[in-house]
Amino acid sequence: MKPEKRSIFNICNDDLKFILSELKTSIIKLKNAKILITGGTGFFGKSILSSLLHLNASLNLNIKIFVLSRNPSKFKNKFPEVRNYKELFFIKGNIVNFTTNENDFTHIIHGATEATIEAHQNISNLSDVVINGTKNILNFANKKRINNILYISSGSVYGKQPAKNFTKIIESSGFYLDSSNTNDASGIFKKTAELLCNYWATETNEKTIKIARCFSFVGPWLPIDTHFAIGNFIKSVTTNSDIVIHSDGSSVRSYMYTSDLVIWLLKILLSEKKFLTINVGSDEAFSLYDVACLVKKVTKRNIQILTENKPQYLPTAYVPDISLAKKNNLKVFTTLENSIIKTFKFYNSL
Repeated sequence: MKPEKRSIFNICNDDLKFILSELKTSIIKLKNAKILITGGTGFFGKSILSSLLHLNASLNLNIKIFVLSRNPSKFKNKFPEVRNYKELFFIKGNIVNFTTNENDFTHIIHGATEATIEAHQNISNLSDVVINGTKNILNFANKKRINNILYISSGSVYGKQPAKNFTKIIESSGFYLDSSNTNDASGIFKKTAELLCNYWATETNEKTIKIARCFSFVGPWLPIDTHFAIGNFIKSVTTNSDIVIHSDGSSVRSYMYTSDLVIWLLKILLSEKKFLTINVGSDEAFSLYDVACLVKKVTKRNIQILTENKPQYLPTAYVPDISLAKKNNLKVFTTLENSIIKTFKFYNSL
């Protein structure tokens, strides 16, 4: 059996075709756009970037895409195929202090963040990226007269909800964020960045801000060696190792596939609303133990699922209510089972 044909960053062509089928009418609004993307080389970024390039070529949209990167040469060497895209440009710099002589940008997709465990433990650097990086983006937007920004935030802004008798989290929900707990730092910083974005958009009637509060995801380039549970599960099955859950497995999560994510983010970017803060994710809830069982089942691995009883860690729930998203014509397309299968195939083909 021949391996599935893949395209830029090894993103599956079937995924790109599906994204095209869902966006081909609405994405016309981006014809001749000039978009700056921060975080364009990360987990979300690779899917966003590959999708925009595919949409651009398929629909002759004449979109120019600029990606901020601390090390463009390293990225180009790892993914030399990006050199083939004449509409793709890189700006070398740090989110906190970058600048460029480029003008006429029409949109910003601001997704720069830190995903590693080490980054989340370095509070000073994390606040620099999330808060000062957002300040710099907003100042850049003012300088370049860019009025349309999509800020990719996180469901962590809601705080931690206990798993027992949990409810799906709506946009007005709020749980306790502990400023003395470094594990809550990301949520606190993201909430501060949202405040900065919303304040920026009040300055003139022309400015629009869309805030996508993203929950948990699975798909190509998902980090499989960091703090994402499903990523660790997939790493285990790709190496035929036992799955280890570093808790009793009763925490509750939901997972959206990256193709669905891209469709949602681009539709949110194109929303006509001046202010929009919206949950992004699947609302189908699973315990982590059930997720591990599903990973084992669909990959047909003869392995064990082991749990670690750590009573000091309170089981939590992290599942969005997506009623607002549905009102904005957004829907979840890909089941968790198919999402796991696709992600497993992706990592098995690298």
